[in-house]
Amino acid sequence: LLEHLLPLMLPSSPVVIYSPHIEPLSAVGHWMLQNKGLIGVSLSESWLREYQVLPMRTHPFMSMSGASGYTLTATTVSSELSAPSTKRQ
Repeated sequence: LLEHLLPLMLPSSPVVIYSPHIEPLSAVGHWMLQNKGLIGVSLSESWLREYQVLPMRTHPFMSMSGASGYTLTATTVSSELSAPSTKRQ
């Protein structure tokens, strides 16, 4: 799907893909790293762990939500990937 959408995107367009699982994003991220028209490829986890800080001890909160996911981001840079623009005359 991404292969078909990239030619339609203008340079400097952000690409953001979310998934609750890392495996599909890892494969897409590898493809993105091989693509010369994308820069700043980054895979990050959206889960935030809060810590309770007390005198003489620090530990994560025990009543935390287990819901999380992963975000794959990149930026398009090549005008060769973008769709032909219509110029006004």
